[in-house]
Amino acid sequence: MRGRTRLLLLISLWCICAGACSNPPSSPPPALSVPTASAGNVTITGRFVSSTTGEPVRNTTVRLAEVFRFGDEAAFILDVTRGPSTMTDDNGRFVFANVPAREYVLFLSAGEHANAAITEAPDKAKIWDARAGGVLDIGTVRVQWP
Repeated sequence: MRGRTRLLLLISLWCICAGACSNPPSSPPPALSVPTASAGNVTITGRFVSSTTGEPVRNTTVRLAEVFRFGDEAAFILDVTRGPSTMTDDNGRFVFANVPAREYVLFLSAGEHANAAITEAPDKAKIWDARAGGVLDIGTVRVQWP
């Protein structure tokens, strides 16, 4: 009986030590904070991943180009010096907090002179309608990006 008690005690101690010494399960990365927009403004959020590798587009500048309408035609202006810009995080996520509510074209940027519009068809920029206010979550967008 003493041998069994000693064996159970050793097994119990081993289980306790093994549990205390094991690595805790990794937790998912923290979500980006999405602030509430003030009246007349909007918060735009989303995520970019590579269409070829499926990997997040990390630490890349995202810019907004304002869309102007002329009847049935639309044009956009990308102002790299004064226009809204933000960076993607390690998971490809981004947030534009409290920007004016209007239509935008999103650009990925590798520098002041290397900007690529997010398209919905070859040579056709995708226009996002962020005029409703609140939060516009564009979801995960697959892009061809280096």
